[in-house]
Amino acid sequence: MTLLAAVLLTACSKKGPSYAKYVPKSAGYVLAFDLKRLTQKLEQDSLTFENMLTVINEDKSSKAYTEALSKWNEFKDAGVDFEQKVLVAVPALDVTAGSVSFQLVAGLKDPSKLEAFIAKQKDAPKIEKEGSLSMVDMNGVVLGWNKEAVMLVGAQSTPSYDLLNDSSDAPIGAVPGAEGKKALLKKYFALNKDQSVLS
Repeated sequence: MTLLAAVLLTACSKKGPSYAKYVPKSAGYVLAFDLKRLTQKLEQDSLTFENMLTVINEDKSSKAYTEALSKWNEFKDAGVDFEQKVLVAVPALDVTAGSVSFQLVAGLKDPSKLEAFIAKQKDAPKIEKEGSLSMVDMNGVVLGWNKEAVMLVGAQSTPSYDLLNDSSDAPIGAVPGAEGKKALLKKYFALNKDQSVLS
């Protein structure tokens, strides 16, 4: 486990968000992003999301700008807790695995608002429910949530290297499908304290 993950372990145990319990302690890297402070800093420097969209609008149609701004405003009111940290975790690197998964976890203030946001999307995916857990497959990633946290699980293919036969022609690994990502998501939500970074 890296030093970065170890530092977060200590921080989470003392004053970190409760939903850090959904991050496995086997994670190789864990990053915590303080969105509230980041947003405050950007606003102090007069750099807001709306300002960035204005710059993009110089090279895009006004329709694209209006749609992007509308989506951003909808997302800001989708029940996600932007006052808390967002955690991003990836497993320890395995060069023989052929793919690497990633996990993003944030606080959730209002699950019903998140569900309403998803329902408004074009070709809105069907929400699956298993007990207190809800899940959707969205464009290659799986989004899941309960009453306190929202989690996104995805994967990226990587060259699969044979350590005994170093070759530049290493095959690209297969990315886990939706069912594999759902299995990971359910596994993370079911972690006990001894299995999480909070242990």
